[in-house]
Amino acid sequence: MDQGIIGYITAAALGVIVITIFLHIRRNRSYTYHERYLFENTFLMLSQMPRLLDFLFEASESHGKLNGNNKTLHINTFGMPDIVVTNTVENVTYILKGNFETYGKGPIFKSRFQALLGDGIFNTDGDKWYKHRKTSAHLFNTNKFKTTVLDTFNRHCDVLVDIINKHAAAGKDGESFDIASLMFKFTLDSIGFIAFGCEIGALHQDRVPFADAFDVCQETINQSFLDPLWVLKRIFTPAGWDYYRCIRMVDSYAMGVVANKRKMVEKEAAKNEMSSPKRPGGGDLLSLYLDRNSMENGDGTSTLSDRALRDVVLNFVIAGRDTTAQALSWCFYRLCIHPEVQSSLRADIIRTMKGGSSGKLSYEMLQSMCYLEAFCMEVLRLHPSVPKEAKYAGKDDTFPDGTRVKKGDIIVFAPWLMGRTEEIWKNALEFQVNRHYTTTDAVDVEPNSANMTLIKHSPFAYTAFQAGPRLCLGMNLALLEMKCCLVRLLTDFEFSLAQPKESVTYVCTITLPIKGGLAVKAKKL
Repeated sequence: MDQGIIGYITAAALGVIVITIFLHIRRNRSYTYHERYLFENTFLMLSQMPRLLDFLFEASESHGKLNGNNKTLHINTFGMPDIVVTNTVENVTYILKGNFETYGKGPIFKSRFQALLGDGIFNTDGDKWYKHRKTSAHLFNTNKFKTTVLDTFNRHCDVLVDIINKHAAAGKDGESFDIASLMFKFTLDSIGFIAFGCEIGALHQDRVPFADAFDVCQETINQSFLDPLWVLKRIFTPAGWDYYRCIRMVDSYAMGVVANKRKMVEKEAAKNEMSSPKRPGGGDLLSLYLDRNSMENGDGTSTLSDRALRDVVLNFVIAGRDTTAQALSWCFYRLCIHPEVQSSLRADIIRTMKGGSSGKLSYEMLQSMCYLEAFCMEVLRLHPSVPKEAKYAGKDDTFPDGTRVKKGDIIVFAPWLMGRTEEIWKNALEFQVNRHYTTTDAVDVEPNSANMTLIKHSPFAYTAFQAGPRLCLGMNLALLEMKCCLVRLLTDFEFSLAQPKESVTYVCTITLPIKGGLAVKAKKL
């Protein structure tokens, strides 16, 4: 190649680098974190990734003390848009409701999640999102909760009780086991039947390769939001290659679920001699999607592709498996480190059931257990299953606290931070179940659901289930599953930690799993 051309290319490359560095330094002048050396923020954020939630909380509290209680942070890292982290109820209300149309998923979120979630409900905006929500809403109704849904939970709880019985009976004091792993299998089996109409049988397996692959994908994607080299790492590193291996495994599994569903639909159609062999039957989520699509077409046939249904499957795996399993795992952690709460909860459950058997719980009975629901709400306040939410600013805007944001900024609000903020919750770091109910009893009386009324918090302060138009559709389903599982297990067993309390922490991913699982022991009652 001609030396002159090489010189021009080299000069151009150096020019791009110099301009990039200049712009990077210039745009940091007014930000919360002022860099003492080039790319300091980038290295700082990457180094804090394992404890990112703690870091953001500490930074928010520190910033608030120095800036008149303003807890909105501006962070800039190399190769990424500006990140605005806010931690006030007013700003969150504005983002999730007041100016909802401005703050969506956007191209940054969508591009990173496309391979895993495709065009599912958690990775879309506008009309696509609305159609997903409208179709999915039909799954979450009280009649289904009272019949198919609760029957499914009870059936899988039977298996859970049998498994834990074996652990409790092993040796003099029983053997320790990972209850977090059991919760993931329990919720996967439950959402598999409710949403996809199939029996997965995860509780009968030692390992579930699909679930392990799904976890790897989530953790890898989470890291890509702060790593400017994420694309190169996907292509040139073993961790990146493992991500693609896991994506292929997840794809294969989800496509298998879709193929099985289509076979079931065709078999049922032939059995009932329906006019169209493609018209679905059944009350699960995939059937609802196929049925709604066939009605829209007007000729009884469905034109939904396997890929579209694959996206539905994987979006509801993260909703129905991960979030509820993690919530249950943190519930058992809190029960173990607060044995007085475990005893009170068990006593109230038995009192509410009037000493009856915990088998085949009814919807009405579970709904009457106010103390149990208050306990679940307090766990989710401190350990929200989706600990942080990212939005994309679709245009220049100004928050109620005066913070200016620009089009393209990433806006982050974190339920994990809000649940620990003193301005929102008094004695925020203390675990207090009674903050979620009022009672006619004296303060020192054992908690009694019969005399309790649950407090309805503002969803913009209690953001464990988001708020506004994107309020979690599955909130009541998740609480029902949690309550059913806890009642069945607490009336049969007493749980204690089998690992140091200090060793229990989170994995920084899209959701909030316990790092390494949760080792407990169960004593048969």
